Amino acid sequence: MVQSKAVSRVNPATTIQYQDVGTPGAYVSKSGLLFRIPEEALKQGHSPVLNFVSSNPDDTTLVLIEGNPNVAIGKARQLAANADIEPRF
Repeated sequence: MVQSKAVSRVNPATTIQYQDVGTPGAYVSKSGLLFRIPEEALKQGHSPVLNFVSSNPDDTTLVLIEGNPNVAIGKARQLAANADIEPRF
């Protein structure tokens, strides 16, 4: 019996501000930075794993490209490009 691996598909047109992230996954900023947000970082009572500050609004506007925060770099680059974002990672 062959088991298929669940694939996480997201709508690349959906954008969110960094401070509003509430779903784990791999995000790419409009400026091309990769953010890996694990489930543990979003649990109530946990300290944030990442605190990001930037004066460039394109750095803090994120697109969820994959539900798995541990997506391979090559795949993340491909998904970023599919969302019309030039990866800088």
